[in-house]
Amino acid sequence: SNPTAAARAPAQVEQSSNVNVPTYEERFGMRKGSFVPKSLKAFGDGGAFPEVRVAQYPRNMGNPRFKKSTSTALVSVDESGKVNYDSVVKQNSSQAIVYTGLDAMKGMKTEDADVALPGMDEEEAAAEKTRRALEKIVGSKVSKSKVQGAQVKATSDLMLKSATAAGSADDAQYLKYQVDKNAPGYNPNIKSRVIKVISAQVDPMEPPKHKHRKVPGGPAEDPVPILHSPPKKLTLEDQNNWKIPACISNWKNSKGYTIPLDKRLAADGRGIQEKSVNNNFATLAESLYVAERNAREEVRRRGMVRKKIEGDGVKRKEEELRR
Repeated sequence: SNPTAAARAPAQVEQSSNVNVPTYEERFGMRKGSFVPKSLKAFGDGGAFPEVRVAQYPRNMGNPRFKKSTSTALVSVDESGKVNYDSVVKQNSSQAIVYTGLDAMKGMKTEDADVALPGMDEEEAAAEKTRRALEKIVGSKVSKSKVQGAQVKATSDLMLKSATAAGSADDAQYLKYQVDKNAPGYNPNIKSRVIKVISAQVDPMEPPKHKHRKVPGGPAEDPVPILHSPPKKLTLEDQNNWKIPACISNWKNSKGYTIPLDKRLAADGRGIQEKSVNNNFATLAESLYVAERNAREEVRRRGMVRKKIEGDGVKRKEEELRR
């Protein structure tokens, strides 16, 4: 068993066996304070209800009533600024008295009344109190030993008696009953019968008939709480998303089924693949367009220069003919 859970069990909040937890939609429509989860069974194996605006402690997590004890000693400082190590030696014990300073070594100023010897009445009262305390301790020890001795003696006597004197006349019991007329072997001359009941003989060396079984130990720590989200109604879109197409092979069709193309494409997984165009295609198209424009501009300029040269040649020939 878990010692931590066993130690914490008496301090847990009393739980009701019948806890009616409303649904998620009902909790939203309820008036404030109509449903307050106080017992641990109201949470089940889940966490707190966020729509209920009250302080909730599932599995008593964060509950101020269940504070864990700490073994960390707090070191304090005295009025002069020096560290006081009394708490380290006391280990958070308020009953321990520890002297760690030099002042504790100095003698105290006492009066005659403080160190005076007790009188006869005080001595007799202290002796009587001590005697009663010792008698109480000794009496409890003696009574326990007497009870244990009587139990052991009774057990041994019973075993010896059952093993040696089984069936003796002292332990026998006689039962008388009337004979049933409808019973098989009925004798009309015999109206009643007597049965002798004795104890069966028991072997003291017989091994025990029961088995000692080891119970598996519980977890060392409390299980982690599982926080469930509120129930959500299944929509048509979610149903379609969870539909998994059948496995269709592109190579085998032993039974000769006619498989539609859309089913083949769905099984192939082409519709699931995301189609994307590389950015280099746009860069290439833009580069080709710029190169074509520059080439056209160069061809146009070369044509203009060629026409100008031809025109100059025609004018020069006309002037030579005129001369």
